[in-house]
Amino acid sequence: MRKISLTFVASLALWQAACGSSSTTTTTADASSTADTKVSDTGGSNGSDTIGADTGVKVDATVDTGIKKDTGPKDTGPAPIDDETIDKAQALPVGPTGVSDTLDPTGDVDYWKFEGKKGQLLYIFAITAQQTQQNNEFDTATIDTVLTMYGPDKKQYAFDDDPNPRYTNDSSITTVLPADGTYYLRMEECSTWLANNPDPKAGCAQPVDKDNTDYQLVVNLADPKTDPSITPEAAEPNDTTPTTGKVGWVKSSGNTTSGYYASVVFGLLQTLADVDAYTFAVPADWKASAGTIKEKTRPEIQLSSNAGGPKGNGSSLTDMVAWIASDATPTVSKGNLLNSDIQFPGAYGGNFYLFVKHSDSATLGAGDFYIVNLNGTSSNPIEINEAANDKPEGAEILSAYPTQAGDNGYYCSGDIINNGADIDHYKINIPKDGYNLYLYCSGLAMGSGIVNLTSDLVKPTGEVYSGTTTTEKDATGLASTKWAVPAGTKSVLVRLSATGQNASIGSSNYMCGFVLSTN
Repeated sequence: MRKISLTFVASLALWQAACGSSSTTTTTADASSTADTKVSDTGGSNGSDTIGADTGVKVDATVDTGIKKDTGPKDTGPAPIDDETIDKAQALPVGPTGVSDTLDPTGDVDYWKFEGKKGQLLYIFAITAQQTQQNNEFDTATIDTVLTMYGPDKKQYAFDDDPNPRYTNDSSITTVLPADGTYYLRMEECSTWLANNPDPKAGCAQPVDKDNTDYQLVVNLADPKTDPSITPEAAEPNDTTPTTGKVGWVKSSGNTTSGYYASVVFGLLQTLADVDAYTFAVPADWKASAGTIKEKTRPEIQLSSNAGGPKGNGSSLTDMVAWIASDATPTVSKGNLLNSDIQFPGAYGGNFYLFVKHSDSATLGAGDFYIVNLNGTSSNPIEINEAANDKPEGAEILSAYPTQAGDNGYYCSGDIINNGADIDHYKINIPKDGYNLYLYCSGLAMGSGIVNLTSDLVKPTGEVYSGTTTTEKDATGLASTKWAVPAGTKSVLVRLSATGQNASIGSSNYMCGFVLSTN
């Protein structure tokens, strides 16, 4: 089977609008954003083309030439098909062929149905014109798709607005089917979904009327027997590494920036005490592209997972903990995953262990499956002078990169060392008056052990600008509200600090993104 990657590497800054609950205004782009927050991405794996380049979805089709079109009727033309209710859903084959259709006119909704078997791992994804446009994966003239999945009982089972990691607005669902039967998919544009699901925290990319409305929809079976990059859990008991499953990797023939597809691991937690263990090593010859980044970067390892429930991948496992360690019986992890992401510096070729379990507060569900993606990636520009940047005069100057919105984006990665006693300073030069500054940083939100990652905006003298202190309190990250840069300011320093280090987590890394905007 010919494999392709559906990860079209995101451009350096993802400041375009997201749909649904993942944003608060039409200019934000990440689930961790807050009201009045423009910057909602750190760069790196979720917002930079410096990152390795695959979600692991591989189908027997190519994006550039298009997935084979279905020969059945569409809902366009002189005799449109009535497929705007679940009872009128049109048949969709399971496999790489897929179907092609269009969401037109504005407000159009399409329902599709397919037959599934209990326990099948499925990739369900929409492809629109923007996915074939490198560095234009958030084209506002192209439909921003939303997928809702319904079970044989016609109740909502899963949902997706944007994939995780977010490399496009095109929706995708990776799920495990709970029973044999007929499943249904609702395809719609973000603005249509939002009109029927009012949410004060949600926003969609404008304009509502889109120029490009065509899409291709695929429901593809992921089979571990034929695809080594898909790793099911080993037979129980598999709580410790001697019985663990070994994660496989598959080389990418067409993607020279990464060299390998991401690996997918999935399993079922059968009891509250169940632990599933895996062993893996990111291939030593992995190519972590630096993209357009001019500064030094470092290789990092990323683990990502979507939340469960009917607004996630359908799993009844809504409170999961996963961690990566470098020894078989870990006392210190490399990072903890709470239905989000882990990203930490890690040598390719080194041996690591992955553990998955219920959280201490979880309750047992009927279908507590998990699906996680393992990937090699590359950091944002890393700090280069750990000792000197402790003081304002040693602040490291960040380079400006244009965002898709025409703003200036700045990115950095580093570590708060010495059990949180370290301080890092970065300098952002202000090209002219009239700018507003936004920032987003991630420490705890990417599984790091940093406690209370804090950012301050300071003057070159070290004096803190009043009201600019922001602290990361939970796994949603650290985000600032709009700060108007005072007239006449030539540069601003960002000071990063912490109050400590979690003794059970060995990583101390952070990743930040900043934007200067006239909005």
